[in-house]
Parts: sequence; C-alpha cells; structure tokens
Amino acid sequence: MKTRQEILKSKYGFDKGSYDYVPKGCEIHKYIGQRVVYVDYKKKEDGTWDTDYKPAILLSLSDFDPINMTYLAKYKIIGEDEIKEFRMIPEGYCWVDSKDADYVQRFLPTSMHCKLVEDELFYERLKELWNRDTLPIDSLMGLSSSKDKTASLRYSHHLACLIKLEGEEDILYFRIQELNLIHRSGKQYALSIKDGEGNPVKMLITSEMKDYEFENGIGRFKIIDLC
Repeated sequence: MKTRQEILKSKYGFDKGSYDYVPKGCEIHKYIGQRVVYVDYKKKEDGTWDTDYKPAILLSLSDFDPINMTYLAKYKIIGEDEIKEFRMIPEGYCWVDSKDADYVQRFLPTSMHCKLVEDELFYERLKELWNRDTLPIDSLMGLSSSKDKTASLRYSHHLACLIKLEGEEDILYFRIQELNLIHRSGKQYALSIKDGEGNPVKMLITSEMKDYEFENGIGRFKIIDLC
C-alpha cells in the first residue's frame, strides 16, 4: 500500500520513469514512416545510466513473435545511412531477457519526448520559485474577495501551490482552481485552496508566515504566482 507521500508524489510530482512518458501497447505503430526519438541507455559502473537521444525515422515493424510479444523494428538515425534494427516490445522498448541488462534502447514519439522535456524543465524552474515567499495576505485577500476570482484563477492568472515534503528536494505542484481566505481574528486567517479535481487544502495561517504547514507536518507549501 502506498504511503501518503508516495501518493502525493505520483499525483503532483515529476518522474521521468512515469508511464505518462511510455506509449501504450503498439501505439508506436502509428509513427511508422515518421520521425521519432531514438533513446539508448547505458548503465555506468556506479549503477546510474547515461542517456543519449537521437532523431530517427522508424522505417518498419514486422516479424511479430508471439512468444515474447516482440516486433522487428527497423530504423535509421537521421544523418546516417545505415539501417539498424532491434527486437521491440509493444511499448517501444527493446526486448531483453534479463533484469540486469546494462543497455536499453527505445523509441519515443516526438510529441511525447517534447512533453517529457517540457515537464522536466518546468519542475526545475519550480525549485527556483520555491525560494520566493508565499504570496502576501493582502494579495490573497484581494483575490479571494474579487468578483472575478474564478476567471482570474482559471484564465488570466496561474497561481500555483508548491509543496515540499519533509526530507525531499523535489517540488510538487498543482494549479490552484479555487481559493478562499477568511479573516478570523488579529493576524489569523482561514485559508482554503483546491486543485483541478476539487481536492482541498485547508489551513489556519497568519499574515507573517512565509510558507505554510502541509497535511500535519509531512511538508510545507507556498502559494506562488508563476509570473
């Protein structure tokens, strides 16, 4: 069973190995004759991997083997004349019969590769944005009380909830779709925000806070304008 931290990282984090960046079974067939991204991974002595990306043309997929569910993939790296091949499983990876393989090949649709790169760069930027303080109370109150609040949050502004779990360096993120701030007494306010699925985060905060406690201390969060 997943821990709460694992659930949050899966929902709001970035993971290069996520199935979001793996074509579904035989979806790669749609890209025969098109430009794709050829990737090879080579394991280093320290157990980490070197990754190399090259543009390629996926020439054909043939000779289906029902025993190991593979196709013979023929391709050509753009700028090279040699036609190369490997046995490919339906998700676009090369077929290997060992869990200890030290070399892996795969194909990625160009659009999926671009999405991976965009997401990775975005989450790297979030690490820099974490150095900002959370938006001040007057900004949050102005937004919360605005008659155009919904249009502001969902159209003209990109307000982000950035979460940093205890002991973690990576930043989790969701775009805030609803925000309410109610003054309680003195410097104390009741804050409520929701993600795009309506999941709420509620806290009692003060106007002096630079960040806020997240879910009973499993992390901290900030409200940041992405501009």
